Amino acid sequence: MATLKRAQKRRQVIAIVAIAIIAAGFGAGSLMSIGARSTSSPVFTQSSPILDELVTVEAGSFKHFEFNVNEDIANAAVMGSFSSTGSNLDNDIVVSVVPELAVQNINEGKAYQAFYFSGKTASGEVNADILERGAMYVIVDNRFSDTPKVVDVNVELAY
Repeated sequence: MATLKRAQKRRQVIAIVAIAIIAAGFGAGSLMSIGARSTSSPVFTQSSPILDELVTVEAGSFKHFEFNVNEDIANAAVMGSFSSTGSNLDNDIVVSVVPELAVQNINEGKAYQAFYFSGKTASGEVNADILERGAMYVIVDNRFSDTPKVVDVNVELAY
């Protein structure tokens, strides 16, 4: 639970940085943010793992991992971290947390909405308020690269 408390404190800072990056045009045309951030963070008392494994993502592809946010959950967030390794110092990856419809848009190369979008990076902290209920996905995206990546992903649903 200490990880959850640390992550909650960093959530607002990360949101501001993410908004600044998106506003600067990074990822323009491929991402739209869902909803506004609350000024107060909810207190989470439970969590369940979504993904805790090494994920191999081939060059030019992505993988998605489904999880569900039940209707009876009042406040939910995805929290955790990821880090990738690749070849020739090319170890950037994109990680996002998206609603179900976004997976189809990603498959078709269309713009998509995300609760969390890392941008191209070798590692990061995931802190995403989930503002909808139902099927959601963690996306590990390597479509931009010509080298495969191994990504250590450790994320959980806090509620």
